[in-house]
Amino acid sequence: GQFKQSFELRNFPLDCQVLVVRLEMGNVKSMVYTAPKHQDVLVTIERELSPLSGWFWLGAAVAFTATDPALSKQGNSYAQYVLTFQLARRWQPHFLRSVLFSILISASCTLVFTIDEIADRLSFIFSLVFAEVAFLITVHGSLPAVPYLTLLEAYNFAAMLLLFLLAFACGVVAVADDAPEEAGG
Repeated sequence: GQFKQSFELRNFPLDCQVLVVRLEMGNVKSMVYTAPKHQDVLVTIERELSPLSGWFWLGAAVAFTATDPALSKQGNSYAQYVLTFQLARRWQPHFLRSVLFSILISASCTLVFTIDEIADRLSFIFSLVFAEVAFLITVHGSLPAVPYLTLLEAYNFAAMLLLFLLAFACGVVAVADDAPEEAGG
C-alpha cells in the first residue's frame, strides 16, 4: 500500500523523521492475533525502490498494541499493528547546495573593509543583501509551505541581519567622518 505523512521541517536540513504506519484490526474482544510460527520476518522494505533516497534509514520497529477503550463511543478496544520507521536526512547535499553558498555570501561581507568610499561600501553590502534575498526565495520555494521557520531559513535571516548591521555601521562611520571636529580649548 501507499502511505503518507507530513514531515516536521523545523531543523531542515539536519532533520530526523519518525514515520508511523498504524493498522487497526477488529474489536479485541472478538479477535486474537497470533504471529505465524514459520515467519521470522514480519516486514521487509525494499529501500532501492523507495522514493526516500535522500534519507538514511536508522531503523524500524513493530509493535502490537490495542487502542484505548475510552476513546471509542462503544467502549471497544481495537487491535493495532504499529510500524515505525526512523529516518535522518542526508544533509551533505543540502549543505553543499545551500548552506555553503550562504556562508560564502556572509564571509564576503568582510571584503567591505577593503573599499575606501562609503557609497561603494554600501553598494557592495546591499548587493550581498540582494544575493541573500534571492537565495532565501530559492530555498523557500523548494520547501513545502510550513507555518514556521526552518533552521536553514533562520540562518539566512541571521546572515541578512549581519549584512544590515554592517550597512548601519558603515553609515555611522560615514556620519562620524562628515561631522565637523570640535575646536579644542
